[in-house]
Amino acid sequence: MNVLGRATNVLGMTKSLTAVYCEGRDPGTGEVVGRMAAASARARHERGEQYAVCLLDGERVEAVLELAAGFARCWRVDDVGRRRREVEWREHKGLLYFVRMREWTYPDAETAELDDERAGLIEVEHRGGGRVRNSSSPSGRWGGARSWDRQVDLATLTQAPLRFGDWSALVDDEVVDGVDPEVDETAPAPWTVPLPLGPSNIDEVLRPGLRWVLPDDGHEVVSEVVPAGVVRLRSGRVVVDDPGWLSGAKPFLATVEPGEYRVELAVVRFTANPDLAGVAAARLVIAPDPVATWEPALRPGDDRAPCPVTGSTASASTPAMPASPTPTPSGASSPTSCCSVGPPWGSRGHVPGRGRRVAAWSARGVAGSPSR
Repeated sequence: MNVLGRATNVLGMTKSLTAVYCEGRDPGTGEVVGRMAAASARARHERGEQYAVCLLDGERVEAVLELAAGFARCWRVDDVGRRRREVEWREHKGLLYFVRMREWTYPDAETAELDDERAGLIEVEHRGGGRVRNSSSPSGRWGGARSWDRQVDLATLTQAPLRFGDWSALVDDEVVDGVDPEVDETAPAPWTVPLPLGPSNIDEVLRPGLRWVLPDDGHEVVSEVVPAGVVRLRSGRVVVDDPGWLSGAKPFLATVEPGEYRVELAVVRFTANPDLAGVAAARLVIAPDPVATWEPALRPGDDRAPCPVTGSTASASTPAMPASPTPTPSGASSPTSCCSVGPPWGSRGHVPGRGRRVAAWSARGVAGSPSR
């Protein structure tokens, strides 16, 4: 297995697979869904619209390619119809970047698909800049695990953007187009493109007195809003980043009037143990106006990408300003009106960067001016 998660050919042996264009493969039934003509799939490819390619070995689906603008994912399917390997790529600045690979090892034919209790799992994740995290749980979730990082040549994790019909670039097998099937393009697609962290519950997380039930363990927490001081923005440009990397950080595209702005922290406190609390989010208050809309806070060259954070804190400041920025402690990864610090969704949706990230969102008031 190479770092891209492709099966390394032994003695140059490859399979000859037949491409069937469609909406996807139903993971429940294993059936090909929404078959379409090759010309229809090509037109979708050129428009950047979602479609899929099922690669057949005879009548059996051997692999499934799920494709959309800037996104490619390959599923390998085992002899009993279970998905056994997933490899994902994202396009960035004219190159297709490897994002991650996951491979499941099923102990027997009765083990359910993607069963993390019984199936072994190997995961390779590109964390940016050629740093790769390897994880292995050979006997399932409870059978022990280990992980390690390594640095690889970034060129080995990239390739040219995918061209329509060049499916061998993703599967290392010979692929030929099949005869156009009976068309059924009215069937809904059984998959969606994974999306980055979205702006859910932003207003609520900074509203004091609300009670939340944590999804992982069922514990109840109550939210508080705590003042955290003032940030002095002399240039009106805002930088949010890891304190250790502020010297090279880029400001957001959105600017504010130079001045001093209040910072508030969203603190969540466990109702069963009031001494236990953590910071979930931070807000830079630009104006007291009610929020009308939220949008990603982007920097030059960003494409909905969050800020990289290598440690457990984030800082907000203004460029070329020696005054002390206001740090926000680590906490949960809920999106916020200013930033949120903590483990994100992995590298999905964002190829460049290092380690943890700040998900930053800016708000606009009714009149359209920045308010958060």
